[in-house]
Amino acid sequence: MEIIVKEKSISDQMREFWELENLGINVDSENKDSMVEEIMRKFEEGISYKDKRYKVKLPWKPEMKNALHNNKEVASRRFQTLKKSFFNDPVYFSEYSKVLEDYHKENIIESVTEENEILSEDNCFYLPHRAVIREDKTTTRLRVVFDASSHSKGQLSLNDCLHTGFNLLPDLFLLLIRFRIYSVVVTADTSSRPFCKSRYMKRTETIQGFFGPQILKTATQVRFCE
Repeated sequence: MEIIVKEKSISDQMREFWELENLGINVDSENKDSMVEEIMRKFEEGISYKDKRYKVKLPWKPEMKNALHNNKEVASRRFQTLKKSFFNDPVYFSEYSKVLEDYHKENIIESVTEENEILSEDNCFYLPHRAVIREDKTTTRLRVVFDASSHSKGQLSLNDCLHTGFNLLPDLFLLLIRFRIYSVVVTADTSSRPFCKSRYMKRTETIQGFFGPQILKTATQVRFCE
């Protein structure tokens, strides 16, 4: 009994110590939970399903939509650097173009022309992009990755203006424990383009555009389809 009391006393002292150390920086769990619920409620209200595709609204932080700069200068400068790599490596250019051509065929992106409205400076955010190459992959060796964290000096990025997604991954420790329960384990992977079955509502949202190689014949400015 004496040992238990001492252990409890030590535990209480440690808890009090950390509570004092964290004084003023603790997040109210109830307020945090209510904020998360409100964000999820607004996000779910903006989901619609049409033509075998989901449409979702971007989860904007309050008053942040109008504060977003178009980022065109940064995207253009980084694309000029990318073009130099294309000239120096025709194979790299071919693989990169093939990925964007596939996006175009699947109606994920479209060329910007006068017919479908030139990108407005006020309602557009230009996304720089680059390639991630995996030499160990045989089917999807090259993936195009868009950088929503880029921004001009003193300006906000698209990521800064959106609520951060919640961690939906399972706890690693529990995952390893479950891994040991059965004698056979089955694993799977997602498509290299998991977003192709969902689209952002465009008319009331900021258009996401980018500069691309002239593989789409009509223009170097490209945007994601509605």
